[in-house]
Amino acid sequence: MSNQQLLLIVVAFIICFGYYTSFPRASNTRYHHKRALRHHVTTTDEITHDEFHHPIMTHDDIIYDSFRNTVPVVNEEYRVIFFQVAKAASSEWLRFFMRLNNDPRWCSNGGNIHDNKSNGLKYLSDYTLEEAQEMMTDPKWTKAIFVRDPKPRILSSFLDKAIEHSNHFIQNECRNYWLQDNNFEDCLNYHEHYDFFLYHITTTLQDNVHWRSIYSRIDEKWWPYINHVGYMENLSDDAKAFLQSIHSSVSGISAWDKIG
Repeated sequence: MSNQQLLLIVVAFIICFGYYTSFPRASNTRYHHKRALRHHVTTTDEITHDEFHHPIMTHDDIIYDSFRNTVPVVNEEYRVIFFQVAKAASSEWLRFFMRLNNDPRWCSNGGNIHDNKSNGLKYLSDYTLEEAQEMMTDPKWTKAIFVRDPKPRILSSFLDKAIEHSNHFIQNECRNYWLQDNNFEDCLNYHEHYDFFLYHITTTLQDNVHWRSIYSRIDEKWWPYINHVGYMENLSDDAKAFLQSIHSSVSGISAWDKIG
């Protein structure tokens, strides 16, 4: 055997030996790092967000920020958090929760039932961040939403806001459209044209609660915790199923049996 062949054998042995001895060490390093991380998150008193914890509720969350119209209604007795969606019977759902609270104003035409300062309902933002997070992550609580096909929903928004309440639309939405560096006269003249509404108004004023996408009204991190979804297209049956699924923590009676 030549010296050159012997050298090649020695080099090959070193490479193989280094590979098989270093691989377990790398694996162990990852293993111990993961154990250390798990130890940290299970012993710390701080609220952290990682793979071992639920999402963290913050003041800026869409479902918590009280300056938005996206904060859900909370009913403690029935352990339910309800995400109302504009143009998906949201007004009627608010009346239902007022009635569930035995509020006689639920059937009144006076006042604004959407005003969370006067409708007597509790909202997620009325609780501390810690309380809101606990309710959202507790499987004993029902987190419900009723959705609607986007095409009839946005058409309903157009007919209601741009046509039926045209003057109000001009005063508010056309002004907001103008504040986004757009032409006020265009909005004034064409807001009752569906194509203008669809391609200009809804794309410029995306956060308007009446036509913003349903998906965008809940933070992405909280969608996995929504555990009850009903459909506007099957409202009668889905509403009944929902009301039968939530029960009073006081009497044990379902909402359907109480006022359904």
